[in-house]
Amino acid sequence: MLNTLKPYLQAAWEKSGFQQPTSIQAAAIPMILEGKDLIAESPTGTGKTLAYLLPLLDKMDPSLQSLQAIVLASSQELVMQVYQEFQKWSEGSGIRGTSIIGGANMKRQLEKLKKRPHVIFATPGRLLELIKQKKVKMHEVKLVVLDEGDQLLIHEHLNTVQNIVKSTMSDRQVVLFSATMKPATEKLAKDMTKDPEVLRIEKDELASSGEVEHIYFSCEPRDKIKLLEKITRLENSKSLAFINDIGEIEVFKEKLHFKELSIGILHSDMKKLERQTALKSFRDGKMSMLIATDVAARG
Repeated sequence: MLNTLKPYLQAAWEKSGFQQPTSIQAAAIPMILEGKDLIAESPTGTGKTLAYLLPLLDKMDPSLQSLQAIVLASSQELVMQVYQEFQKWSEGSGIRGTSIIGGANMKRQLEKLKKRPHVIFATPGRLLELIKQKKVKMHEVKLVVLDEGDQLLIHEHLNTVQNIVKSTMSDRQVVLFSATMKPATEKLAKDMTKDPEVLRIEKDELASSGEVEHIYFSCEPRDKIKLLEKITRLENSKSLAFINDIGEIEVFKEKLHFKELSIGILHSDMKKLERQTALKSFRDGKMSMLIATDVAARG
């Protein structure tokens, strides 16, 4: 399957040290290369990004000046994560890409667009804004990827995503990947695609690394803070806590900061720089717990 990819991609695969493709990669890559629309469900950590990124790169024509593909994701962090993968795998190919995210400096993004990217990695709101301003021309886009599709097709983003997809070529290819797929999401995805293949990967032994122990604690809502405090105080601990409500996150932060614990937060109402600072502090070990919304959990 990989031997059908362009030589520079095969060389990058060799260099990466990966032995063989994961289940989702082995199933999805040939379908995308064939030009089929695809709806794919595969658990987190099974290699979904490369499952669409490798065939996408293979399909790009660097000799053209036009925008040829769009990758949409619901959070700034996921867009940047995928864009970094693109930069790694496209090295030496002549394929230009750029990231377009909400909360970033618009003027700087317009400068990036002047370099005529072949691929744009974007959050939906900002991309549609630039399409309406005629700063992004979609008429030659032949491939649209929806990463974490279940988050992109929620009520909040649905209309925006539909408008972006409609602005591309009529014979476009649409591929959607998600870790979870509710029936309602699948129906919306089918409305956006033409005779799609539907892939479901339940588990991937190749992608799993080591033993993971799953534990859960049952407690009253009022005791959640105490529980998080105990987890944070564990020696050499580093943890992520997910809470749906932004207001509740702020309350938890205040209470845990009062107890002089190194806690950071991450949610969609924060400015781009604040989000980046929180993630960097967590990665660098300056805080022992990062409390985030479920959208920030993606990727």
